[in-house]
Amino acid sequence: MFYPAKRRNQVAYADPFAQIFEQFFGEVGRGGVNESGIAPQFEITETDEDYTVIAELPGLDEENISIVLDEDVLTVRGEKKAQREEKEKSYILSERRYGTFDRKFKLPETITQEAIAARYANGVLTLTLPKKPEARKPQPRQIGINT
Repeated sequence: MFYPAKRRNQVAYADPFAQIFEQFFGEVGRGGVNESGIAPQFEITETDEDYTVIAELPGLDEENISIVLDEDVLTVRGEKKAQREEKEKSYILSERRYGTFDRKFKLPETITQEAIAARYANGVLTLTLPKKPEARKPQPRQIGINT
C-alpha cells in the first residue's frame, strides 16, 4: 500500500472523514510546514502499471523543488520565496504564502524505484512510480474450449 509516512507530531482531524480515510489507507504525516502555512495538495492514483503522484505547486520554480528517495521513503520538498521588491507600495492585504514544505511518502515494495520519473509543468509536479512486473495484474484472456 502507498501511504504518507508517519511523522512524530500528532494529526488533529477537523474533518471526520479524514480520520476514516487514514484508518483505511494508513497513518498520515501532513509533512513539515513552517509558520507560513504552505501545504500543497497531493493526489495519488493507481493503475495496473503504476502509481501517479500529482502535487499542485503554484508559484514555485523548478529549481526550488527537491525530490529525494531514501530507502523506501519518497520526500518532496519545496520553497516559495517572497519577492517583495516594491519600495513604494504599502500592502493592505496579502494572502499569498511563502516558505518551505516537505511531504514524505512510504513506498510499497512493489515499486520499481530505479524507474521513478518526475516532470514539472505549469505549477504541477507529476511523479510516475512504475510497479514491478510481478506486482501488475495479469491481463484478462479468452480461454478456448476443447471438444
